[in-house]
Amino acid sequence: MIILNLTCSKELLALATSLDLIFTFSKTNMFRYIPLILIFLFLTTNSFTQNKHALLIGISDYLNYSDAPTLSAAKDMELVEEMLSKQEFPSSNLIKVYEKKATHEGMHDGFKKLLSSVSSGDVVYYHFSGHGCQIPDIGESDEDDGYDEVMMPYDSPKLDEDDPDFMEKAELFFTDDEFNYYLNRLREKLGKQGQIVVVMDCCHSGTGTRDINSKKVSRGLKKPVVPKGYKPEIKTEKSWSAMDNNHIKSD
Repeated sequence: MIILNLTCSKELLALATSLDLIFTFSKTNMFRYIPLILIFLFLTTNSFTQNKHALLIGISDYLNYSDAPTLSAAKDMELVEEMLSKQEFPSSNLIKVYEKKATHEGMHDGFKKLLSSVSSGDVVYYHFSGHGCQIPDIGESDEDDGYDEVMMPYDSPKLDEDDPDFMEKAELFFTDDEFNYYLNRLREKLGKQGQIVVVMDCCHSGTGTRDINSKKVSRGLKKPVVPKGYKPEIKTEKSWSAMDNNHIKSD
């Protein structure tokens, strides 16, 4: 499996133990190199017929976050669609979840549709363009730094730190655990001969390939979305969130 990575949570990188390659590059040269990676991918696969599928999620403006920076996700998706067309991805195999359709439910529906469409040996391309943030670790309490990293759906809730239902409402974010679930199901269906390319054009972890001191737009909220008094349980001496923002953890 190949993961092409802009920014990603540790759940995604945890899957990289059996990867051939991990690619990281900046926003400015992303679209220059993705076609080369796809060509490399197809040249290094077996000669049997592989169907090509893509799930594209792009969100420029958010329902509850008018104060967040407006993104160029619409332009991103236009470029991605053009790139995939040149790589002979059938238009009928492109699952597009854009703007208002990219709710928490809509993102789940997109992954479910993708899972129902792929077969053993197929090629899958996933692209998320939008905001990311951190929330309290929910669910299995499996985060070393006490936070879940999330891809923010269109209907991400604007939460008050004093909200008594904070943790319940926080489940409307699309967490790294949910993403990890779908990646694992895809790997099971695609098998050893299948391939996945993942592009996450968002924060967190950190600002990823975007320098924290850069004047360019960082695709994430400045502070974690947490309830008042939340104290993360640090499980490792050097937590993921505390790492230098200019580096990607790969070990």
